Amino acid sequence: MDIKDIYEVWDRFEKSSLSELKLSLGGDNLELKKAMEVISTEDKTGKIKQQVITKNDFMEENETNEASSDYKEIKAPFVGTFYRSASPEAKPYVAVGDVVKKGDILGIIEAMKIMNELAAPFSGKIVEIRAEDGKMIEYNQVLFLLEETDV
Repeated sequence: MDIKDIYEVWDRFEKSSLSELKLSLGGDNLELKKAMEVISTEDKTGKIKQQVITKNDFMEENETNEASSDYKEIKAPFVGTFYRSASPEAKPYVAVGDVVKKGDILGIIEAMKIMNELAAPFSGKIVEIRAEDGKMIEYNQVLFLLEETDV
């Protein structure tokens, strides 16, 4: 299974109503889960109603409520583990307030035991870092907010 196949499976999984998917092809195993929250309410007649909300449903509702800004988002190109520096002892590639040029390395995403450098797609000032060092990130998750500049 190559990375394009994984993206395709991930994309279809995200758009589906499935909450969990386990896939084994040859020696490759892929397991996807959506975060879920069950909300129980009791109506006037005493009946209990339950509503299951997936993380994606919650995010779609709330993402539109976020204040629109002049900042540009840099999103994860694929699923993996995000690292802010080349090693635990090294200083982070960037910090809030840093000005970066197009092509500067912002971090590393480890996927399938391969380290992939994440480069800035445009020049700008780092306004916010939303990804946590050493934590899993999802496809299309916002990792950085940049204020675009002409640097």
